[in-house]
Amino acid sequence: MKTKHVFFSISSIAVLIVLYYGIVGNNRTSFERTFVHVNLDTSDVFTSKNELGFKDFVINSMDGRIHRLITLKQSNDSVDSITYHIQPIISDSMGQFEEGFAFTFPKNARVRFLKDKSVYSYHRFGLYIVDHQSTLILNPVNVSIYDAYPLVNGNILCLGEIKDTNSEKFAFGFFELNESTNETNIKHLIREESTSTRSSDLLSYAGRFCDLGKKLAFVYERVGQILFFDNNNGTKIMTLHTIDKTPVPETVMFGDFNTYKRGKAKLSNSAVLIVDKLIVVISKQPIVKEKLILDVYKDMKYQKSLLLKLDGVNSNDVVFFNQTESQFFLGTKKALYTIPIEQLLIKINFSKT
Repeated sequence: MKTKHVFFSISSIAVLIVLYYGIVGNNRTSFERTFVHVNLDTSDVFTSKNELGFKDFVINSMDGRIHRLITLKQSNDSVDSITYHIQPIISDSMGQFEEGFAFTFPKNARVRFLKDKSVYSYHRFGLYIVDHQSTLILNPVNVSIYDAYPLVNGNILCLGEIKDTNSEKFAFGFFELNESTNETNIKHLIREESTSTRSSDLLSYAGRFCDLGKKLAFVYERVGQILFFDNNNGTKIMTLHTIDKTPVPETVMFGDFNTYKRGKAKLSNSAVLIVDKLIVVISKQPIVKEKLILDVYKDMKYQKSLLLKLDGVNSNDVVFFNQTESQFFLGTKKALYTIPIEQLLIKINFSKT
């Protein structure tokens, strides 16, 4: 009897250990970072705050100006649309905003970018283009759009799914969309299936576009990859495999909706910028609080990581990112930070590994 009790006790402990590493271990990293602690002086950073809080930030792709997006009319169950006020930031003063203008979108639509005086958002796999006078729904037949960003050539680079009516197959990946003709051109095919996988792909491949000047990057939130495209024509240039090596998360149906499979969806990265010949990635790994994790790569190889102290901002607080030749903008729900690239480069080069 004692032997049996001992056996069950050992078995119970073993089960607990397996469960612990199965649950907690999924949130741990399987790689080693070389951390460097970095503080930016307040004189090196411009901050624009709003007591109301920022809903989001958007970039005007035509002139590169940053706009803040504020909700004017809250939506409810009986309202199908929502009104936002968009205010351009005055370039020479981060604390001041122009008067701006109002736009109305479908409820739950996500605003992605401005192009001249039109606002682009996506909703229910379609792209909405809104100006002061009208709303254009860009929803080509057999095309599902998950995310989009304008190219220099006038077309739009999209992430989504296209159904080939001839082969009856569904192509998923990045494609160039002609706004006038609705013609599509696959730029990077991720996979092709006999059935639609858009419900799971929308979760698995969620991320954001980052405008890097001559390059356009797409940063996956839960996949350890960053794709780089030519900002002029959308041609895929290269893929950076980040050190977190996060696999594509698995999803499962829960009722009528897809959700992440428990323990199969790890966070990867938030944004990316190019500094000199370095690629700097803002990681979303839950390692530290109130600091940004910046992973530095050279020649596509990991070099070191900076723990950047910036007003208590955490990597998961990042909701907006944009880069110019001299500075980069990092937005949270409460503030927009403008950090000179030269100052960041100094911190990277002089930090000890």
